Amino acid sequence: DPTLLLSDDEIENRALCLVEDLLLQQRKSLKDFPNMPIPIAINEDENSLIAEELNYNKELLAEFVI
Repeated sequence: DPTLLLSDDEIENRALCLVEDLLLQQRKSLKDFPNMPIPIAINEDENSLIAEELNYNKELLAEFVI
């Protein structure tokens, strides 16, 4: 979605989730690697309303911050 704006933390978390999914297919986990960050679980199917609510134009809203 070209209108989706994510923070650096959100991008990192989504990347970590993808890596975790790949590792789980090999019966591994990011938990197996010391000092690796663990992603915050994202289940977009169950949280589609939350994801939709969070998909707002942060740059546009920042213009209104005093």
